[in-house]
Amino acid sequence: MSRAIQTRFAMKAKPGDLRVWNIINPPREPMHYPVKDHFHAMRLIDALADSQLLIPGIDSNVFGLEVFKDGEWEEWENEEGDDIMELRKANG
Repeated sequence: MSRAIQTRFAMKAKPGDLRVWNIINPPREPMHYPVKDHFHAMRLIDALADSQLLIPGIDSNVFGLEVFKDGEWEEWENEEGDDIMELRKANG
């Protein structure tokens, strides 16, 4: 997703909107991908991680899920306090 699309998405975010973030070879700026729910986020993270394994030069990557709340993005957690990566491990 281009930076322009990411910026437009950020400007139009509504409370409750979700986005996956992905950083390749940290420290770098994250890429953001809008998703409809945490199930979609888990599938997208799996697909991005799998595809990035095939790209030479990618030595590491990190992922997360954010929710738009009170006018800003914050890390998403489920009702039990688990973030998306903990939830992926539990459902692995």
